[in-house]
Amino acid sequence: MEIQSLLNLRQYYEINRQVGNTTTLIRGVENVENALVLVHSPKIQRFLNQNSKKNIETKSIEDPLCLVGVRKPVVIDNAAMSVLLNYTLQTIARLERENFELREKIK
Repeated sequence: MEIQSLLNLRQYYEINRQVGNTTTLIRGVENVENALVLVHSPKIQRFLNQNSKKNIETKSIEDPLCLVGVRKPVVIDNAAMSVLLNYTLQTIARLERENFELREKIK
């Protein structure tokens, strides 16, 4: 995958706030017997359950073990996806800088 694809995806999530992504997620999860939603914040957890007809199981992406042993459909909330993309792109940029600096030292 090209970095530009990740940048485009991040841009989509940043630009398309308040267009109904979370509402669509809720409607979809309400129609699945046993889904798990990965979220970034307790605020989103509360929003999901306040606006859903059923209690939605959520786990935080901040928990490194959140998916250990999970065997069910998983949906990633748009805010969590944005956080994951930002972290990934920042990590790639940092590693590219470190790589460049190491190559310069070798010369």
